[in-house]
Amino acid sequence: MLKAAVITSGGDASGVNAAIRMMISVDLDYIGYHGGFEGIVNETPFSFTKEDLISWYNSGDLFLRSGRTDLMKTETGPLQVKQALMEQQVDVLIVFGGDGSAKGALKLKESGVNVIHVPMTIDNDVEGTDYTIGHKTAVEYIQQQIIRLRQTGRNLGGRVFIMETFGGMSGQLTLASGIAGNADILLLPEYDFSINDIAARISQEKQAGRDSVIILCTESAFQPDEYKNGDQGVISKISEELEPLLGERIRQSIPGYTQRCGDPNMEDQLCAARLGDFVRKKLEEETYSFMAGWKDGSPCAVPLENVRKKEGLDEELAQAAKYQHLIPGERRDSDE
Repeated sequence: MLKAAVITSGGDASGVNAAIRMMISVDLDYIGYHGGFEGIVNETPFSFTKEDLISWYNSGDLFLRSGRTDLMKTETGPLQVKQALMEQQVDVLIVFGGDGSAKGALKLKESGVNVIHVPMTIDNDVEGTDYTIGHKTAVEYIQQQIIRLRQTGRNLGGRVFIMETFGGMSGQLTLASGIAGNADILLLPEYDFSINDIAARISQEKQAGRDSVIILCTESAFQPDEYKNGDQGVISKISEELEPLLGERIRQSIPGYTQRCGDPNMEDQLCAARLGDFVRKKLEEETYSFMAGWKDGSPCAVPLENVRKKEGLDEELAQAAKYQHLIPGERRDSDE
């Protein structure tokens, strides 16, 4: 009987447990590692079955704890992982994670390891797939925060709010959440805007009779060339420059790491479960070395060589937001 090893790697996201549960095949043995790639080298693996996933299925707590590491960026890291898997007689490794984890999976493939990557990141910024596990739950969470800001804005009218979201150098999470939550202004790293642009948009909203103005801002949106992974608090800089122009205080809100957790919503559960079942079928066929992506509403196999960080935004959403004047400024590196 073939043996499959499973890890989660990088930032946590909700829905992974459902995918793991649904990919379990009666024709394979499964072992898991906590801690991502580094866990394969340093942690003791443990066997699991579908029964072990029952109480985890709907939980935002990861059945397999994730981890970040630079191990796969080193010259010897992939070989260390390969050796550890060989010692456990593993036939295939399944990696849940973002584009960085996909790069690690590709290195393992190039070293002779059978590997499957499953996209997992709230940012939804992986090339080759329309969906990444955790994105829909994060969007819903941010949507709810916007709705609550709107409520307090009605209760104490005239206020301007700015909320900072995750996303790294991608504005996709902010764009989707802002449209879902009915934010008034979206600040995205893909668009070059000025403080004067934001002030003008706020004035327009107030002139239109808004009882509050809600700005949603990606963590890297302001001066993205200076952004480093993990930086938070950009909205403080924006507010500091914006307040003198408006002559009023900007109320700031940073949900931070709460965006990445919480029990998965129905959409994430269903999509993750379908991805897991797709992987199960491929495992039974002994088909490896691909990413389980999502295109046109269904799972699909994407060559690992084609997987990287996605450039740009969902064009349909971006055009809709631009038409409704939600996005100030112009595209960076654009002739528009």
